[in-house]
Amino acid sequence: MSNEENTGASAIITEIEQLNLNDEEENDKCDCLKECSTRSSDVSCENIFKHMDYFFGENEKCTVHPCFARWLTKKAKNLDELQTIDRYALLRSIKRNFNYREMCLDDEEFQEWTVEWKSTAKDERMPLIQSFLRMLLSEGGSTFYYSFCRNDIIEEDCGWHCIECRRCKDWREWHCKKCNKCTYGASSPCQRCGHKG
Repeated sequence: MSNEENTGASAIITEIEQLNLNDEEENDKCDCLKECSTRSSDVSCENIFKHMDYFFGENEKCTVHPCFARWLTKKAKNLDELQTIDRYALLRSIKRNFNYREMCLDDEEFQEWTVEWKSTAKDERMPLIQSFLRMLLSEGGSTFYYSFCRNDIIEEDCGWHCIECRRCKDWREWHCKKCNKCTYGASSPCQRCGHKG
């Protein structure tokens, strides 16, 4: 393949492959496509996803939910922009959602969180805000997640976020690798191309 034909994702992969990641002297900052290592310990990492303690708490290792990741990349391009996101405003926005009350009635973990929230002084609530965000914005944080696509709280077994289509989908939909679109019908062939996933 010539360089002229090498476009899009394949061009990015080729460019990454050409980097000499073992040459520590030439590569003085984090690649951000690889895990950080000791070679970047003296340099402030600008990969916003390495700083999720801002949302989830310092000693919490969480995987960011794909829907939150998409929203976050629209809101913050660097660490400075990330830290301008008002976590309390984000929590309030989620709590205003109609399904929030229903979720609190059905889920013991959110009932306990609500009791603790009401009994905690306002100036001591940051750990609770981070706990709340961890429950709804990280993978496996609870049986629910907050969908920025739908502006709704979704039960994990009723919906999912398609990374390829960049949208939250119903649990009965699946992504067809042949036509690269989501299609309805958990056990049916693709409605567009007939491919059986």
